[in-house]
Amino acid sequence: FWCLTDGAGCFVQGDGAKTPIPQVWWARWAQAESGLKLIAGQKGGGLLIIDPNDPEQPKSLKTVGRLREVLGVSGDKVSVLMRDEARVCSLVHIDVAKTKVLETIEMPMCIESAKMVPDGRIVGTAVVTHPDDVPGDAEVVVWEPGQKVPFQLTTGSFHEEIVYPAHDGSKVFFNRRLESPSDARFDTQVYRRAVCEVELPER
Repeated sequence: FWCLTDGAGCFVQGDGAKTPIPQVWWARWAQAESGLKLIAGQKGGGLLIIDPNDPEQPKSLKTVGRLREVLGVSGDKVSVLMRDEARVCSLVHIDVAKTKVLETIEMPMCIESAKMVPDGRIVGTAVVTHPDDVPGDAEVVVWEPGQKVPFQLTTGSFHEEIVYPAHDGSKVFFNRRLESPSDARFDTQVYRRAVCEVELPER
């Protein structure tokens, strides 16, 4: 199984043939208590839950918007990030065994490269600016469901991206784009990057 970038579709590879999964634009595996599931975003919105042991019988689930990320799994509860046509993001908890939506929480802003840490908070990047910070660039943030705004973990004029939390949720690793050299020998469209870390504050 694999998906093309930019929502160009998902496919199952077998017996030398590539078979498209109809109406699916992006998907991720989730190891639930009831077994391995493929959480697939439909092109028109909503989800498909596909059991690899019965791929011909996908289960449809109506949700707000389109799938952006599978954030975490706890038992048969899978947490996903959805974004609607107005670019409003929501945290949606679903039960993959019962094929039902458990809870939908609208987020104050969309968080890119989003991941869920063990305590249920979400880390990622967003264009946020504290009063003393340089505006217009993506910073690493942490958001707890129910909070009105995410908490900003980094500052400055650098662009942060590609966030991964430590397994114990104590810190966050991320890429930081550095300024490209002005020397004409360098391709200024290629950013230099540094791998950084920041501690995640306690709740």
